[in-house]
Amino acid sequence: MLRPLVTALIFLMAAPRATADEPFILREQPPAYPGGTEQLYADLARQTALGLMRSAEQKVRQGRREALPEGVVPSMGMMEVDAVTLRKELGGWLLPAEPTCGRVVLALTVSERGRVADVRVLQTPDARLGEAACAAVKRLQAWMPGYRLTVEGWRAAPFPYTVALRPERVQEALEGLLQERAAQEKRRKKSEQDGTATTK
Repeated sequence: MLRPLVTALIFLMAAPRATADEPFILREQPPAYPGGTEQLYADLARQTALGLMRSAEQKVRQGRREALPEGVVPSMGMMEVDAVTLRKELGGWLLPAEPTCGRVVLALTVSERGRVADVRVLQTPDARLGEAACAAVKRLQAWMPGYRLTVEGWRAAPFPYTVALRPERVQEALEGLLQERAAQEKRRKKSEQDGTATTK
């Protein structure tokens, strides 16, 4: 949390100031995401994939509840959604088959406090993917705010920003998350088997 503040203070101390002897020129320093642009897209792809996975899990659970006879309460085990089921649910639902079908383009504002606001989907190859990306960008860590040089000196200010996310990055992140889920399930089953074998 301190790192963005320290960076902003260093920037302000090193920045030139407008004086009465020289003409005023508008200068600005756009906002920056911690870790840079590559980290921004990596985080956004992962958060978007997480959102899609949660939606898929909810859909599977809802289907299981609706399939139960009236009055029957589902057990915890019945509500667990494994990686195989998730992969099947996400199979034809996540993205169109063509990888070159376009990008998810988001317009947003980075506030003077480094928070994301006013997020809008300008373009998306799939409505649900656009919704997931829109929700995901709001969950990202705080940005280093942008600054504008005014007659009073450098001041933090809101900046418009556009993000264009490739669907393939979301697919890659989703694949990684599904593999993580499968590995966790495998470790849990092995631990349960070891525990059963020990008690016998």
